[in-house]
Amino acid sequence: MVWAEALTATASGETVITRDDTKPDRPVIRAEFRLTPQSISARVRTRELIAVVDPGGAKGDAGFLIAAWGECSLLVSLARPAEARDAAKEMTVDGLSGLWWESGHKTRMQLYERKDGGLEWEICLDSQPPSNRFSFQIRAEELLFCYQGKLTPEEVAEGAIRPDSVIGSYAAYHATRRHDWSIVRGKDTVREQYGTGKAFHIYRPKAHDANGRMVWCDLQMDTALTITVPHDFLQTADYPVTIDPTFGYASAGGTQTVPGTAKANINDAHTHVAGSGETITSFTVYASSGSGTQSLGLAAYTMDNGSPKLPVTRLAAAATVSLTGGTPTWYTTSTVSQSLASGTGYCVALGDGNANTNIYYDSYGSTARSNNTTAALPTTWSNNGTGSVVYSMYATYTVGSGATTPSRRRRTASASYVIEQKGSEPDDTVQTLADTYSALDGTMAICSQRVNGHCQQ
Repeated sequence: MVWAEALTATASGETVITRDDTKPDRPVIRAEFRLTPQSISARVRTRELIAVVDPGGAKGDAGFLIAAWGECSLLVSLARPAEARDAAKEMTVDGLSGLWWESGHKTRMQLYERKDGGLEWEICLDSQPPSNRFSFQIRAEELLFCYQGKLTPEEVAEGAIRPDSVIGSYAAYHATRRHDWSIVRGKDTVREQYGTGKAFHIYRPKAHDANGRMVWCDLQMDTALTITVPHDFLQTADYPVTIDPTFGYASAGGTQTVPGTAKANINDAHTHVAGSGETITSFTVYASSGSGTQSLGLAAYTMDNGSPKLPVTRLAAAATVSLTGGTPTWYTTSTVSQSLASGTGYCVALGDGNANTNIYYDSYGSTARSNNTTAALPTTWSNNGTGSVVYSMYATYTVGSGATTPSRRRRTASASYVIEQKGSEPDDTVQTLADTYSALDGTMAICSQRVNGHCQQ
């Protein structure tokens, strides 16, 4: 079964249900969810997180695709309707639309947008299943899946807080892109907004029965997404039982802590080797205040060529943000103008905080941060150990006319899954979900390697 049409232009929070108008009963054949705002201009590339659900049919596979920036995506294979595609039906939850279908004996698949902007995927069981493990084949492109385990004793001592829904979850990051860019060519400016590079978050699933009993489940991702429900819960549950993995739209880290000493993001994906004509114009951080108004500093540092690469010299005086509330949000500094030397590596650091300053991070699985010896952002960095987390902060760069444009990955148009190489026009070929799997086969080994070796702890 083919994707019904090209990607529809919809606003954030809007759902488009597509029906087959060639049949008398106009069966539902696809749902498209816009989870974040769409770019208002072709010259502005934002995350544009979107989910497309295809129930499949006799000639195709069921599944859903969640994609960001039109460049990175996760495709999850599901059981198609048990009898015919006509079994897929529209549903409404809290005023928002979705799809559901019978996917096997006493089992239903339900997918719908949440009010908080995430995508809810529910596996509904009417009776005890033969196994407590539910496994779904996946294909991923240009994504790193970073496992969020239990906090270490050191993290707890530092004051870190990780919600139960984040413990055992996965943060999904763009494989290579970070920061925001304004590329100036004469009177024309193109903006690319990657921020932290976080595409979405797959939260720890939970299961609940008809009487409201709830239990946390285990989630594992490699070449399949596998959910394991505690066996004793399924044996004693009052059916129906619902298992509900949630795909969150958050682009910030899921763990809160206090800065302590100054911190710098130093892994290769979060650092930057400057090209010619590049200038930092601002810094952005996700933070909150624990009491009153607090201040937090942000700065760029040159990096050495060691293993790991470490910060060396501060580029300019730190820019500051004032944190004014207890609810975490994105804070951006006033405009700065800090010219970068072509060929030099740079990282972003935060500091000058205190015990009432809250910052946020994700576990990354490999060496990703450097601690300074003091809370201040010094002229010369003094490394006092490294860690495997990335903080939710980034820089905004301007690339001037005649400068080298940052390298780009190929773009993927989510719904029809058209591959577009740099400089080419999109192909309007409509492909089947099976074609989508085939198109991703070349990158799955890389993704599998990253899942198993790069991001998990």
